[in-house]
Amino acid sequence: MRILYSLLLVGVTVVWGWTFVVVQDAIALYGVLGFLAVRFALAAAALAPYSVRKVSLRTLGVGAGIGLALALGYLFQTTGLLFTSPTNSGLITGLFVVFAPLADRLFFGLRSSRLVLVAVALSVLGMVLLAGSGPDGVNLGDLLTLLCAVALGLHIALLSRYAAGYDASGLAFAQMLSVALIFGVFWPFFEPVVFPPREVWLALVATGLVASAGAFWVQTFVQQRIPAARTAVILTMEPVFAALFGYWLAGDRLIALQVFGATLILSALLVCEVLPVLPIKRSKKVEKSTKERRPAVMRSVEVPEYEVHGEVRVDPARTALVVVDMQNDFVKEGGSLVVPDAEATIPIIKALLDLARESGMKVIFTQDTHNEGDPEWEIWPEHVWEGSWGWEIVNELEPREDELVIRKVRYDAFYGTHLDHFLRLWRVDNLIICGTVANICVHYTAASAALRWFDVVIPKDATSALDPFDLESSLRQTSFLFNGKITQSAAIKATV
Repeated sequence: MRILYSLLLVGVTVVWGWTFVVVQDAIALYGVLGFLAVRFALAAAALAPYSVRKVSLRTLGVGAGIGLALALGYLFQTTGLLFTSPTNSGLITGLFVVFAPLADRLFFGLRSSRLVLVAVALSVLGMVLLAGSGPDGVNLGDLLTLLCAVALGLHIALLSRYAAGYDASGLAFAQMLSVALIFGVFWPFFEPVVFPPREVWLALVATGLVASAGAFWVQTFVQQRIPAARTAVILTMEPVFAALFGYWLAGDRLIALQVFGATLILSALLVCEVLPVLPIKRSKKVEKSTKERRPAVMRSVEVPEYEVHGEVRVDPARTALVVVDMQNDFVKEGGSLVVPDAEATIPIIKALLDLARESGMKVIFTQDTHNEGDPEWEIWPEHVWEGSWGWEIVNELEPREDELVIRKVRYDAFYGTHLDHFLRLWRVDNLIICGTVANICVHYTAASAALRWFDVVIPKDATSALDPFDLESSLRQTSFLFNGKITQSAAIKATV
């Protein structure tokens, strides 16, 4: 199945590569702002039937902010196509995978590896050769497209930082809608507002419905099933297909020096995306002394694939929702052990609470609880001191008076508590477990439940971890080792 998923994603890059030629032909007949406004309006309209119910005001706000970077990227790219070739545009746009980690460094303080710095050097040299060796030298279109790559790199960094915990289709709809509104507002001030001519509609449908809405759905489907690193590697094929379609459809031809520059750009993409995921060969020789051991080095590993269920139906009379450790110390700014993405899961968990309460499921909260001298504080900083602000469950998810709160002293909510007793008393055999931290208290509670033969469901978008690898590896363990069902919160249906 992994090959099929990879082929689907390659199909997305083929479509994106083809659209460089299609868009260039279209904007020769129709204005850039008008084309982009209609394109993203079509994309938003296509996503709306599947996404509107999953969009909150907060999702709209986050989507608008991230969509601004996306809008800048497409404005620079599409305007650049008025002055440069589809081949140049595709190759230079592909540099977004280089600029994304740089944006992480600049805005969020995440350090860039030496490979990223090498990739930046290769890409800059490659662009100079690609753009400067042509018959007209460096042109405005190439510079605009470089700004596009910067904006799209920022867009990826913003998504990585803020998108966790939001429904994927809802956030995509919010972005498409915000981009359509941005271009729609500025359209009348710079171009005449006229209905698109018949010759442009093929490009509008191709880019709006296929390259935007359709490609997004494929990408989302695939990324739920293969690792993000593999996805990034496959997406670097987009500029390759852009060059192929530019040669085939637009008649683009590169001289030898430009081909070398294009090769350097593709090399930069490979340095950024392929080398980090290659397995590292390790010596079989065992060091005899700890003094001889070298410092640990970072290496990339791939989490084996696991199934993400498209729909999970549960009987509310036999099901309990368990919300794990959504306490101020773990979730809110100022907490002593804040999990980066935990706060973003609040609206998703709140929606699960609404589903549980409306359908009659039992609702259980776990509350990590420690006191002076707790041995766990030798492992972690002092946190959730009983009675403190950090110990309290966040206000947005405040338990009702008739809902069970389990105060636990270890990672496992069953350890030393009456949780199992109440579940047996209520004749519950299905547990939907969400909250934080995914690979610690959520994981060990899920494992303990599975060992007691409860059926476990984990909505991955309602679960947070200190690190993405921790999240993915714990979900894979739950799926593989305990036969748990991993899904998205919106896919859980309460039916008798």
